[in-house]
Amino acid sequence: MYQRDFDFLHHNEANLLSVHLTADSFFYGIFDSQNKLLCHKSFNNILFSDDITLWQIINNEKLQVTYNNVSVQVASGNCHLLPEPDHEFINQFPGLELKNIKIEKCVGREVYAYFGITSHQEFLLDRLFNSGDYTLHHFSNQLASYYLAQTGNIIHAHIDQDVLTLYLQINGLFMFYNSFKTVGINDILYFILAVYKEKGLDPTLDELTLSGWVEKNSTLYNLLFAYIANIRLTNDFLMTLSSECSDEYKPHFYFDHFINAICA
Repeated sequence: MYQRDFDFLHHNEANLLSVHLTADSFFYGIFDSQNKLLCHKSFNNILFSDDITLWQIINNEKLQVTYNNVSVQVASGNCHLLPEPDHEFINQFPGLELKNIKIEKCVGREVYAYFGITSHQEFLLDRLFNSGDYTLHHFSNQLASYYLAQTGNIIHAHIDQDVLTLYLQINGLFMFYNSFKTVGINDILYFILAVYKEKGLDPTLDELTLSGWVEKNSTLYNLLFAYIANIRLTNDFLMTLSSECSDEYKPHFYFDHFINAICA
């Protein structure tokens, strides 16, 4: 079991707050001015409609601090990409019912991402950050921003507990994003290979980049390596943890927060 949370935040070091929001989780990371991650906190398996849970988050002492920047990143499978804004057409898509729908132009392409958050989630964000004193992005667009200057084929798999997020960029263009619920490592392998096949990629040639809760030589890593010839864990010199963190904490575990901070 990975140890996710830590707190090595000292006086006057906090600069940027990254929030990663899913359907049933709320995670935050606190960075200094050099984008070094100093603190991480998880609220897992929560109901945003539950008042007790909501006020536990609102009353968290680290979330009552004023930050220079607050960047909120929404990660959900209910993200629909359209070639142009179309508010009427998007209402026909599943997964956005009873959601507050948001739209964001994707970096580097004439593509628009439609996604939603619940009214309870929006209430929480506005209560925490003074009714809109934060930026709101979808995880797909943060990935597109991070990989904007890179050419060639990019297949990125981010693994977080029972959710696999896949991002695909071909010849410098954002081509695919989706997230999948998984119940084991075979599901992760299946979805990754399915995307390789559907998009005409070659597992013997096209490299897979991994981030999230996986380590080299783990059972999952070795399973993927049996089918995909070139695999690497995210290794970016911009992604550093507090020097007080032990070796059990790895920067690639927190890739979602790092790109949220870097691209903010």
